[in-house]
Amino acid sequence: MKVDYSAALADHNVRKIYRDEGELMEVLGLRMTWKIKAKDTGYAFSVYEVELAPGEGIPLHIHPYAEFFYVLDGSLDFGRIGSDSRQEWLRCHEGESVHAPINAPHGWTNHSDRPTRFLSTSTYYHEAVFNEIGVLVRLEDEVRPLTPEAVQRFEAVAAKHQIFFVEAVDSGHLLDG
Repeated sequence: MKVDYSAALADHNVRKIYRDEGELMEVLGLRMTWKIKAKDTGYAFSVYEVELAPGEGIPLHIHPYAEFFYVLDGSLDFGRIGSDSRQEWLRCHEGESVHAPINAPHGWTNHSDRPTRFLSTSTYYHEAVFNEIGVLVRLEDEVRPLTPEAVQRFEAVAAKHQIFFVEAVDSGHLLDG
């Protein structure tokens, strides 16, 4: 017996997501493109892509959900706390990845002299923070200036979602390879 799945699959089928496709969002001057959101995965996970200019990044922080990062282009340095309780950096090149377990201090910065691009996969809880604080933008929009009020609002929303920034002395130690 042949079954006609066409009606059932109208909104529930394998779908290609193109390189330039996705919802573009800006959070504190950084832009991210949602490749897939939790509502489309049964709230199992969400994935966003970031392109970082040299010098851009986010400081060490913790949150109660894991993250996975995969470097698509260039290299990206991931901060963590080393055995001497100081921040050290793990350099990841194109095709390499990093796992940040639940509540593990982590951050990332592009210390290179060229842009880098990466994917991050996490849970809906992580996405919820960005949905609350981020602003949907178009590619041609100017990056919004970073203001003290925007930083304060971000810190309040982050704390509500159990994201806390971690202060650590940077050892300058770079692990590459």
